[in-house]
Amino acid sequence: MDSPSWPIHVPELPSSQRERLFKEGGLVSIYEIFATIPDPRRAQGRRYELAYLLTCLVAAMLCGRNSTLAVAEWCRDEQALLEEVFGPRKYSCPDDSLYRKLLPRLDVSQVEGALADWIRMTLVASPDDPIALDGKTVRGAGTDEDKAPHLLSLRIHHSQETLLQIEVEEKTNEIPIALAYLPALPVAGRIFTADALHTHVPFFLRVQQLEGDVVLVAKDNQPNLHEHLATYFAEGSNPSCLATKMGLTTCVMSPFLKIAPAFAREMLHRSWRLCAIWSLRNLVITLIHRQGSSQIASTRRSLSSHPERAFAWLHASQAA
Repeated sequence: MDSPSWPIHVPELPSSQRERLFKEGGLVSIYEIFATIPDPRRAQGRRYELAYLLTCLVAAMLCGRNSTLAVAEWCRDEQALLEEVFGPRKYSCPDDSLYRKLLPRLDVSQVEGALADWIRMTLVASPDDPIALDGKTVRGAGTDEDKAPHLLSLRIHHSQETLLQIEVEEKTNEIPIALAYLPALPVAGRIFTADALHTHVPFFLRVQQLEGDVVLVAKDNQPNLHEHLATYFAEGSNPSCLATKMGLTTCVMSPFLKIAPAFAREMLHRSWRLCAIWSLRNLVITLIHRQGSSQIASTRRSLSSHPERAFAWLHASQAA
C-alpha cells in the first residue's frame, strides 16, 4: 500500500532549528521545507517521500489543478519533467487515493508552521508593509456533524503574502489566537489592521511591545470608547480618520481570506474537515502574488503551459 493506515508519531522540527537551517544551511526550497514535516505514514511500503508528494501537489496546483484526481493526472502527464527535476526514481506518479488518504492525516499546525517559517524568512514585502488580521468562516464547509471552520488569516497588505492561517476552535475566539501568534510575526515597524473584535487594550499593548502599531475599528458595541474617539476626531486632531454619527472607520481595510472553491467542494463531498490543503492553497496564492500578479486564474493557466516555471518558483530543482 502507498499509505498504510497505522498512525506513527514523528517529532516536528522546532521553528528555531528550521530558522537556523535557513541562515546556516541555505534552506530555500519548498522541497527542503516539506522534508522538515513529520510523515504520518509507516516507513514500510512507503513509495514516495512526503516532500516529493507535497512539492508535486503544490506545483500541480500552481498549474491549475483543482482536485487530487487532477493532480495525479498532471503527475502522469508531466512524468518526464518530474524525472528531470527530481532525478530518476522507481515511482514518480502518485495516484489520487494516496493524496486522499494522506492529506487529512497531516498535522495542520506542523504544515502551517513550516510554511510560515519559509514565508517569513523569504519575505519580499517592504519592512513597513502593513499586516491585516482577517477572520472568516469558510462558506459551505459545514456538515451535519460539524460547523464550518473559522479561520484567522494574517496577510501582508501590498505584497499579499499570507504569513499565517490558523483555525479558531469553537471553544475560543480570534482574540487569544492573535495575541498568542503575534510574537511569531515580523511586527517591528509595521502597522496592523483588524476589525472591531480586536479593538482592546491587550492587543494594542502587545503590538506596541513588539515595536509595531495598529489601525483598528471602533463601533457602538464599545460606547464609551466610541464616544471618546468621536469627540477627539471631531476636533480635527487627526484629519486622516473619519468620525461620523454612523461610527468610526479605518483608512486601510484588510483583504478577504481566499479559499480554493474546487478543493473545498471535493473535501466536502468526501466529508473532510480542515486539512493541510488550505495551507498549501495559501502558499500557491502567495507565490503568485510574489511574481507581481494579482490575476490568480490567468497565472495558473499560463503555468499550465509552462510547468517548469512552477518548479522554478518552488526552487524544487535543489532537491534533486
